[in-house]
Amino acid sequence: MKYLLLTFLMLFTNLYSFSLKTINIYPNSIKQNSGLYVKKGEILEISVNGKWSLHEKYNQVTGEGHSVFKVNEYGNWGSLLGKIGNTDIFIVGNGTQIVSKGEGVLYLFPNKDNYKIFNPSGFLAVSVNGGMDLALFKSELEKISSKFIYDTKEDYLTTDLFVNKGDELKIYAFEYWTMWNNFYPEVTAEGHSYMINSVNFGKLFAGIGSSFADFLEVH
Repeated sequence: MKYLLLTFLMLFTNLYSFSLKTINIYPNSIKQNSGLYVKKGEILEISVNGKWSLHEKYNQVTGEGHSVFKVNEYGNWGSLLGKIGNTDIFIVGNGTQIVSKGEGVLYLFPNKDNYKIFNPSGFLAVSVNGGMDLALFKSELEKISSKFIYDTKEDYLTTDLFVNKGDELKIYAFEYWTMWNNFYPEVTAEGHSYMINSVNFGKLFAGIGSSFADFLEVH
C-alpha cells in the first residue's frame, strides 16, 4: 500500500470501548499495526508467547531477543518493542504493563537497530488487554469527519477544507507509504529512518493557509 488515509476531524467525540486482542508479530523491519487504537493515560497489559529469529544462523528465541547480541538502549537484537502513535519506543520483551503517554495506533516490531535481517523465522503471539479495535475506531471516525487519500506520487494534497483561526483540527494518518518503491520499506507517517536536514525522509507534514508558512508535524 503506497498511500496514507488521512482523516480530518473538526470536533471529536468519545467513541471509545476497550478491547482484548491477540496478534501475530513477525521478525521483519516494518512497524506492525496491532489493530488497536490507544488513548493517552490508558493502561495496557501485554503478554507474549512464541519464538522467532532474525537471522538463519541464530536459534529461535522468545520476545527477549538474542541474548548474545545487545545492540542498543532497548537491549537484545530481536527483542520485542512497541510504540503508540508518535510517543517513545518502549520495551515489551516477554510481556509488560504500561501507561500510554500519548494517543495513537499501537505498533509492535523487533529491535533490529541498523542490522540486516536475513532469512528470519517464527513469530510472536502478542495478547493486548486494552485499547479499542482500530477498524471500529476508524469506522466511527469516518462518520463525523472528512477522509482523504494521499498518494506519494503527488507533490502535496489539497483538501479544500477551510479552517478559521482558533478552530480545533485533529488529523489522523493511517496505513503505510514509501518514498522510494522497492528500495525503502513501507513506513508510517513518521517517515523513514533516513534523515534530511534532521527530519525523517517521508515524514508527513501539514500546512494551513496559502502561504504554507506554518507546518504541523503529523504522525
